[in-house]
Amino acid sequence: MVRVNKDFLKFIQDHFKLTNDNDEIELVSFKADKILMEQYKITRNVYLIKSGICKVYFEEENGKEYIL
Repeated sequence: MVRVNKDFLKFIQDHFKLTNDNDEIELVSFKADKILMEQYKITRNVYLIKSGICKVYFEEENGKEYIL
């Protein structure tokens, strides 16, 4: 979505520049295979992926994965 919506990307980048002295927005890089969120676990973060790809899926009890 961010790649397609250039206005939204610009808004986030501009907001990051304005608020970089506090904890509102943080620019973070992750290594390959890093798990950002896990099924059934509460997360308090929102991630906007500026570049790269991620795999989003849910897993059934039998171990079968369904990519979203």
